[in-house]
Amino acid sequence: MTSVRGTVLAGTEGSGVFRSVDNGATWQQANNGLRGVFITGFVNQANTLYTGVYNDRTSGWANNGVFRSLDNGQSWTLTSTFPRSNSNQRAPNPQPDVYAIGADDKNRLYAATIIDTINYFYGSETSGTSWTSIAVPLIRPDFKPDTLIPLNVPIYAIEDAPGEGIYIATYGYGVFWSPNHLASSPQWTSLLVDNDEEYEYYVRCMVTFDGDLYVGTEAGLRYANAARTRVFALDSGVG
Repeated sequence: MTSVRGTVLAGTEGSGVFRSVDNGATWQQANNGLRGVFITGFVNQANTLYTGVYNDRTSGWANNGVFRSLDNGQSWTLTSTFPRSNSNQRAPNPQPDVYAIGADDKNRLYAATIIDTINYFYGSETSGTSWTSIAVPLIRPDFKPDTLIPLNVPIYAIEDAPGEGIYIATYGYGVFWSPNHLASSPQWTSLLVDNDEEYEYYVRCMVTFDGDLYVGTEAGLRYANAARTRVFALDSGVG
C-alpha cells in the first residue's frame, strides 16, 4: 500500500490496483492502462507513482513491467521494456516478472525481475524511460557449494542504504548490501543472520526507519546492525 496527496492505493494479487480518497471507507478499482493485475508494490517518487506487475500469463508475458501514474493512480502507462543487458538492448522475451520495485534518495528507480530462475536487476535514472542492468550477487548453491553462480532466487524487496548503497532482500539467501551497485562489477556483502536459522534467509519485506534496517523473515522480524554485517532478532542484543 501507499498514499499520495490524500489518496490511498492498495495492490492485489489478481485484481490490480484499488484507490480510496476517503481514508479507506470506500474503494474503487483503478486499472486504467494497467495491463496486468498481479501487483508487486508501489514507489512514490516526487509525486509520481510507480508499480510493478508480475505473473502475467497473456500475450507472452508482454504485460509484465513497471507502470507509471501521474494522476494519483487513476491511470497508468508502461514505462519501457527491460533490456537483456547493457550491451544487448533487445528486450527479453518474455518480459520478466517484476517482483520488487524501489527507489533511492538520488531519485533513481529500481526493479527486481526474474524469468524462471534467472534474475534481472535494473536501475533507471530517467523515471523508467530507460533501464540499466545491474549485476546481482553471486551465491554458492546447496547443490554445488564449491561453485559461484548468479543469484537464482527472487528479490522481494529493495531499500535505500546510506551513501550510494542499496539493500536487496532475497527469498532464500537473506539480505545483501552493496556500496557500489551501479559499478560494472559491484561489491555485494551478505548480512549474516544471528542464529543461522534457515528460515531467516527467506525474506519477504524490509524497511529503513531513521537510518535503521528492519527485515521481515519467515522466522520473524529482524534488525540489522549499524555496520551492516549481521541481522539480529529484535529480542537479542544488537551491536
